[in-house]
Amino acid sequence: MFGRQLGFTIKTIKNWQHLKRTTKGPVLGGGAKKDLVKVIMQVVISLIALISGIYIIIYVNDPAAKHLASGWTGLVIGYWLR
Repeated sequence: MFGRQLGFTIKTIKNWQHLKRTTKGPVLGGGAKKDLVKVIMQVVISLIALISGIYIIIYVNDPAAKHLASGWTGLVIGYWLR
């Protein structure tokens, strides 16, 4: 009985590996979906840094904070223009 259970388990694993190699999509492979998520996260983080930097440049009177915000803004613009 143990041999039958072990044989069934090995057969199931081999079938799953075959399915993993031949199936494309977000469930097993996920290549296109991962790329889309990466781009969306880059845009969201860039917008947060850019908006906060511009806000600090316009509304805060501290020169050190304006210097830091200029660095953030330049970093984001440089990242997207590379």
